[in-house]
Amino acid sequence: MIVLRLPGGLSLRLRARALAVGAGIALLALALGVLALAGGEQLLRPADVLRTLTGGGAPADRFIVLDLRLPRLATALGVGAALGLAGAVCQALLRNPLGSPDVLGFTQGAATGGLTVVVLGGSSLALGAAAVAGGLATGAAVYALAGRRGLSGHRLVLVGIGVTAILAGVNGFLLTRAPLMDAARATLWLTGSLDGRGWVNSLPLLAALALLAPAVLAGGRALGVTGMGEDLATALGVPVRWLRPLLLAAAVALVSLAAAAAGPVSFVALNRAAPGPPADPGAGTEPAAGHPPRRRVAGRRRPARAARRHRAPTAGGRGDRGARRWAPGLAAGHRTSSRPAVTRPHENGAPPMRADTPRLVGRAMTLAYERRTVAEDLTVPVPDGSFTVIIGPNACGKSTLLRALARLLRPAAGAVLLDGADIHRRGTREVARVLGMLPQSSVAPDGITVADLVARGRHPHQGLLRQWSRDDERIVAGAMADTGVADLADRPVDQLSGGQRQRVWIAMALAQQTPLLLLDEPTTYLDIAHQVEVLDLCARLHEEQGRTLVAVLHDLNQAARYATHLVAMRDGAVVAAGEPRRVVTAALVEEVFGLPCRVIDDPETGTPLVVPAARRRVGPAPA
Repeated sequence: MIVLRLPGGLSLRLRARALAVGAGIALLALALGVLALAGGEQLLRPADVLRTLTGGGAPADRFIVLDLRLPRLATALGVGAALGLAGAVCQALLRNPLGSPDVLGFTQGAATGGLTVVVLGGSSLALGAAAVAGGLATGAAVYALAGRRGLSGHRLVLVGIGVTAILAGVNGFLLTRAPLMDAARATLWLTGSLDGRGWVNSLPLLAALALLAPAVLAGGRALGVTGMGEDLATALGVPVRWLRPLLLAAAVALVSLAAAAAGPVSFVALNRAAPGPPADPGAGTEPAAGHPPRRRVAGRRRPARAARRHRAPTAGGRGDRGARRWAPGLAAGHRTSSRPAVTRPHENGAPPMRADTPRLVGRAMTLAYERRTVAEDLTVPVPDGSFTVIIGPNACGKSTLLRALARLLRPAAGAVLLDGADIHRRGTREVARVLGMLPQSSVAPDGITVADLVARGRHPHQGLLRQWSRDDERIVAGAMADTGVADLADRPVDQLSGGQRQRVWIAMALAQQTPLLLLDEPTTYLDIAHQVEVLDLCARLHEEQGRTLVAVLHDLNQAARYATHLVAMRDGAVVAAGEPRRVVTAALVEEVFGLPCRVIDDPETGTPLVVPAARRRVGPAPA
């Protein structure tokens, strides 16, 4: 990774490999372009081509190069750039290698528009305009049909395949209705050709590229974050709701203009495979090298929790070396602590609050998905500085409540208040600087390394020309050290064990530097050893950094052991809320879960421990 420091605190973060590949492709295109201009029925020397391009050359050479061949070369390069950019946008947004413009129906829609003009006997200019209109109309139809029940990449691909099949039949019918000469002209256009292409064909495409390419490239960083899932992208400050349709519209426009210039050329995707098979989620129970040993919870009492403080690893510790190896600009003397600075309630631009008013409150909320109501008149304050855990049986509304608190689900009635203001009246990026969310559905892009994934947590604090500051470097290194993944910085995420991957996701959330952090079932799919490891980490972050944590857990005993505040739900309503010892009683467990039980003191921590009543007596077999 290369960081360019510019005056005024500006910075650009560039990948060395991407720069090298881009420079190589540009040089190769230049060399092949000169050879293409020199070839043909009338052969020219490359030196004569270069002389002509720089303003010299014989009149015959200028006519051949500038009037005949250069427009075709410009059209070919423009079509390639448009298809490549459009394909990259579609695949990134859909998180699906099948998400190419031809599979989604955009190319076929452009072909339908062009064939319609051919049948009607229109001009070449009208054919191009109709191709653009057909592609845009098809893109709008696919997006509308796929989004009727919630938009997803797989649904877009399936709808696109269906629309492509329908339009292929329509195109075949149009060919049969065209006169013989027009049908031959249409067939030539459908196969893709540069024959007879002039500046009138290439200029609209090149103008669109000049306008749309910078806009799409400017959204490239947000596009990369979107590839990790819509919920996580929103939590990191990406306005997915309007960014996705805008980028898809740009991709459709580029594909349509490419089809208008050279015919409906298909897009071929070359995907880089992940560098190895993913590890078993339950494998690797041993802590990673450099990870601090799991703390002992025996005898732990909550009154002593606030008194604990973090002990930074020594300057020569392995975690410190791992962080500096990934970020060479991070000198040993530059960092005074191995963890990010603690974010307090008054930071991140938040207004000061009254001491008795929680920063995050759900007030009189009605939560629903389309026509299905999950909860009504739900009020949930989150105590500041607490480790709040939401518990309850399946389908009681736990994750729905968390999504509402995280600004991922807008209440049908009521409001979520963040620092006294409706959270949906605040900007996505503004909220992401105060409140972090780690959903269940997060997906690590293929081949991404630990350091790169953790660095994406800094997205809400960065901009187009402020991509990587020294504070970003320090905070990311500290987050990896705090979670014990510094020595894994250069490892691909998909080669880690389940527990290691979850610690990496938590490190990314820590790098976001929010005083409020929401976790949706962080122990799902982990074995018991990894569950304890992850919850120990969450409790340590709450105790030592003063963060307010809200988590959804299924294990009642784990919730009682780690939480300072419990919210028990059933059928979309809060049954009880408060300290674990007050909430976890035999009567309440039976009321909420329908489970007869006894509640005893945990012999290790003294917290409530639920022992289910035996439903059949187990004893020695009769003699």
